[in-house]
Amino acid sequence: NGVGGGSAVQITAGVNLSYGNISGFQGAGLFNRTRGEVDGLQLAGIMNRASGKVRTQIALLGNRATQVQKAQLALLLNKTTILEGFQFALVNIADTVRRGAVPVSLLTIVKSGYNRVEVAAADFLSAGLAWKPGTHAFYNIFYGGFRWQTGEQIWGLGYGIGSAPQLGSRFLLNLELLGIQIKESGPWFEQLHLLNQFRCLLGAIVGKRTEFFAGPTANLMLSKKYNPETDIRGSAFVPRTLYEFTDARGLNRKFWIGFNAGLRF
Repeated sequence: NGVGGGSAVQITAGVNLSYGNISGFQGAGLFNRTRGEVDGLQLAGIMNRASGKVRTQIALLGNRATQVQKAQLALLLNKTTILEGFQFALVNIADTVRRGAVPVSLLTIVKSGYNRVEVAAADFLSAGLAWKPGTHAFYNIFYGGFRWQTGEQIWGLGYGIGSAPQLGSRFLLNLELLGIQIKESGPWFEQLHLLNQFRCLLGAIVGKRTEFFAGPTANLMLSKKYNPETDIRGSAFVPRTLYEFTDARGLNRKFWIGFNAGLRF
């Protein structure tokens, strides 16, 4: 279906084309392509693309627009220059995210977003490095940590999500959820040895792009690891626990309160 522009409803099993601004609805089994603005909805089985502003785009694989007012929803990729609403996909990309807009994805890339690199110390993994791309409302966490313990190297790799609401002009509160697979001995992913964390961190802005932060963490270690020589289930290096239980399947649970502190850039 092809139209020059105006008010229209385009429905096809194949491809819809609009060569100007369109007010209405585009529904296609494959692609929707508009060279102007879309004051309405683009719905496609594969991909939507608008050269100008669009209200809502929904596609199975991907969406692309210059400006999104309401929402972009896809399984794989969303891309826009200016986001004013909600994004959901495996990967979201935007240059600018307006106040109140929220991109949610496994990887959120915002050119003028939160985008922090973090070095930290904690009670279990004594040294940690994290990359946090996204926005203050929602960001991703890619984490790596290390600890040297009595000649043994302990490593951790993890992923998480977070939100950083501002508390005035000089402070912010980071609320974060992480899952970190721990390697103490043997292959990395041979057994479940997962450290789950909820972090509540108070950050103080000490420079234009520098923050100092510190706060408590709630830790739950889920582990199938067992050492028959020491008869220890789970990690042998967990601090004093508030709760520990091993079920009939051999899954060990250890819960404790810890700390996390460091610098962000």
